[in-house]
Amino acid sequence: MFENRQYKIVVAHPDDEILFFNSVISSDNTIIICYGPSSTKAVSDGREKLKSGYPFRKVVFLDIPEANVYDNVSFAKRKVTSEGVSVTKNSDKYNKNYDQVLERLSSQLSSGDTVFTHNPWGEYGHPEHVQVFNAIYSLMDELKLTIFVNGYVSDKTSDFMFRRLNLISSESFLRNPDDELGQKVKRHYIDNNCWTWNSNYHWPATEIFYRLHRNGEVTNHLYLNSASLPLTTLTGKFTHGLAKHLASRFLPPEVKAAMKKLLRIR
Repeated sequence: MFENRQYKIVVAHPDDEILFFNSVISSDNTIIICYGPSSTKAVSDGREKLKSGYPFRKVVFLDIPEANVYDNVSFAKRKVTSEGVSVTKNSDKYNKNYDQVLERLSSQLSSGDTVFTHNPWGEYGHPEHVQVFNAIYSLMDELKLTIFVNGYVSDKTSDFMFRRLNLISSESFLRNPDDELGQKVKRHYIDNNCWTWNSNYHWPATEIFYRLHRNGEVTNHLYLNSASLPLTTLTGKFTHGLAKHLASRFLPPEVKAAMKKLLRIR
């Protein structure tokens, strides 16, 4: 469908581009990665080092510092905001980042572009994925963008997905990820100590992508004529108990990073 068409892939963090867009990623198309420096020094250093030898030649690193808001939102009580979704900590930084993302993307995207980006519920529920989606969505009419989002969803975001599913049109297509390519890119991230996913991860047999409704096409969610399920379900448990929630809020970033690496969790 897109073999001979130029498009841009816009993601929040390094490794999101291969995790959620494996089947449409190409050296002929531009990848834009919004965030760079992390609250964990080892990850920040690794993300800087991986730029050397990065396997795709047309990539733009915007290097906006993360707001450190993962796990600082309850998607059971989520509230959509213009900046993304309401967060319980670092909201000032998160909201200011939206302005940076919007400004930087408005200069990177051109009128009439086709864009692939995060879905409205942020795949497994990362507030910065939702933020990038909201920024691109806000530019849709001004830049006459055609936007496609992936179909990944998790146990944490299934309810939130249904809240925002009315933004998704019925136009969809399937592509087959290249697991060999995915493993190659994953190895580059692991070698630079900044792969944030399970090190044993393999891609699904198919990925599904949906075209986003233009603003005038969005329907009331009570009268939904929208996406044809199923979506691509991320296996694993992304909802967290009280102990993990407290640990995520109060443990130093380096301790959390060491625990994630030990347990091989996100």
